[in-house]
Amino acid sequence: MASQELNSLDLLKSYISVFSSPEGEKVLNDLISRYMLRSSMHDNPTQVSFREGERNVVLQIIAALNIDAKTLRERVKDAKKARATI
Repeated sequence: MASQELNSLDLLKSYISVFSSPEGEKVLNDLISRYMLRSSMHDNPTQVSFREGERNVVLQIIAALNIDAKTLRERVKDAKKARATI
């Protein structure tokens, strides 16, 4: 079973490979748009927790990719534009 598991460096390389491709960048921008740009606030505390969980996944991907603040701002701007055209 251990041979099937990825070590963290291999997994990190996989994240970088996936999210550095044009398709991966498009998916990441969509995830940012869907789960980071909306408010986590809701009348139902369970919904707040659920939304924060979604947001946390995107934050973990951003951290794994070591995206700096300037690049993140650009991606947020691109994500907003993409959502406006849908």
